[in-house]
Amino acid sequence: MSVLTRVDLHVHTKYSYDGLIDVADIINVSRSRGIQCIAITDHDTMAGYENFSRVLREKGLIVIPGIEVTTSRGHVILLDIEPPYELTSRDFYDVVDYARDNGALVVIPHPMDTFRSFDDLHGVIDYVDGVEVANGSDLMVGRHVGRLLSLTIGWGKFATAGSDAHIAEAIGSSHLYINEELGSQDDVIKYLVDGKFSVYVGRTPLIHRLRKILLQYLPLSRLGGRI
Repeated sequence: MSVLTRVDLHVHTKYSYDGLIDVADIINVSRSRGIQCIAITDHDTMAGYENFSRVLREKGLIVIPGIEVTTSRGHVILLDIEPPYELTSRDFYDVVDYARDNGALVVIPHPMDTFRSFDDLHGVIDYVDGVEVANGSDLMVGRHVGRLLSLTIGWGKFATAGSDAHIAEAIGSSHLYINEELGSQDDVIKYLVDGKFSVYVGRTPLIHRLRKILLQYLPLSRLGGRI
């Protein structure tokens, strides 16, 4: 019987300004969908990782420390970086230097997303370690993944994938997988850098996007206390 390891390398928590995911959500959804590893990549903070990682590991999840930094060129994910994140500069090259100084991997998320693209990825690709080729929140992920995979391979970079979940139901929508049992953060990072994962491409259903917006912007009292 083969063992499948599924890895979602782009998950937000309630510590992102637009996130709604609590620790119990990650545990329950990951268990139901067979996700063995996640990277917590909140916007410009590592508070989610710092507050949730111990409990998640106790429940058997592999947790990769990460952060999605807002830079002068667009969003940049740093993976395998330990807190605290202390850089205040938003300059892309400063963020890359900080990552190098702290042994982190530099990944460009959702580079072809219409609303969240990255400025001149081709021009800075030498400063990047990996490219997110499948993002579950990208409305056109099915069209973008082939082109992004081809570019990423041609550049000699590794491919990542993640749900970009801001609401529990989105966790695991896009992810990486391999027919092996990986037991540690170091295993996942090594297999990632070596390009051993395959990519599962999925998109967060629009109904869940709508629910996220409602939960973010409408008081629960106006929704009868529930959705």
